[in-house]
Amino acid sequence: MTVTPADPNVVYVVLIGNSKPGDNGFIGIYRSNDAGESWLLPNLPVGGPYTSSHPNLMTLNNTNTLYQGYYNLGIAASFTNANHLLIGGLNLWRSTDGAQTFTPLGGYQGNVGWIHPDQQEIEINGDDQWVVNDGGINYSTDLFANHESRKYGLTASDFWGFGSGWNEDLLVGGRYHNGNTAYRPSFEEGRFLRLGGAEAATGYVSPGEAQTSYFSDISSKLIPYELSGDVINAPSLSLYPNESYYAAHSSELEFHPNCYNTIFIGRKTNSGAATTADSATTWSGNSATTPMRRCCTSTLRAAIRR
Repeated sequence: MTVTPADPNVVYVVLIGNSKPGDNGFIGIYRSNDAGESWLLPNLPVGGPYTSSHPNLMTLNNTNTLYQGYYNLGIAASFTNANHLLIGGLNLWRSTDGAQTFTPLGGYQGNVGWIHPDQQEIEINGDDQWVVNDGGINYSTDLFANHESRKYGLTASDFWGFGSGWNEDLLVGGRYHNGNTAYRPSFEEGRFLRLGGAEAATGYVSPGEAQTSYFSDISSKLIPYELSGDVINAPSLSLYPNESYYAAHSSELEFHPNCYNTIFIGRKTNSGAATTADSATTWSGNSATTPMRRCCTSTLRAAIRR
C-alpha cells in the first residue's frame, strides 16, 4: 500500500494471490481517489488472463508460473506526481499514468541495466527514490530511468558454496543471488572478483593448478592474480557433486591428498552407468550410492626457490 503528499486522497493497494481459475499470484493494483471510500482497478481485468497490456507484475513474465509476491513485493508513489509509481515483484516496474499501464525496468525484464531481481522494498522521500532487492540498494531521482548502486562498504555475502586453495590463498564460492566470486590477497583490500553465475552452491579450487577453479554453472576458470587481469576459461569437469540449497541434499568434491588429478564427488545417478567426460578423462560409478571418481595421469611437480 502507498500514499503520496502530491494528493493525500490517492491510495494505491497491490493485491496478490489467486481469486479465480487463471490467476497466477497477481490480482491487480487498485486505486482510490477518495481516501479509501471507493476503489477502482485502472488496469483490467481482475487477475488473469495476463497479456502484454495487462502484465502479471509478480512473475518472471506472463507465461512463467513462478510468483513470489509473498516474499518480494513493494510499491511507492512519487511525492510530486500522484500518477507516478514504482512497483516491485521479481521485476521492477514503473507506471506514469496512475496504474493504467506498466513498463518493466529491470530484473528479469526491462532495459535498465544492473537492477537485480527480487525487489524487497521501495521507498520514495521527496526526490530520493530507493529500491532494495536481493542484489543490494539502488538510488534514483528519475523513477529509475537512471540509477546508481548505494552499497559501497556493505561487504557481507552469503556463500552457498566455498572452496580454497592448498598452496595459495585463493578463495572462491557461489553466493546466494549474487553469483560466483574469487579472492586473492594480491587483490585490492576488500575487493573480490565477480565471475558471473546466479546462486549455485558451487566453487572448488584445484590444489595443483594454482589458477584453476571449478564451478558447475559457469564451468572452469583460471583466476588472475590481479583484479585487472583476464579470467580465462579452462576445461570443464563435466560432472559435479550434488549441489542443493538444502544441506541434507548436498555432497562434496574432494581432491586426493597425494594426486590432485584424482577427484572424488558424491553424486546420485539414475542408471549407475559409467559416464565418459572426454577422451582423456573418465568418470566411473556403478550405483546411485557409489561415489564417482575422475582419474587421469598423475604428475609430480616441484619448485625450488632460493
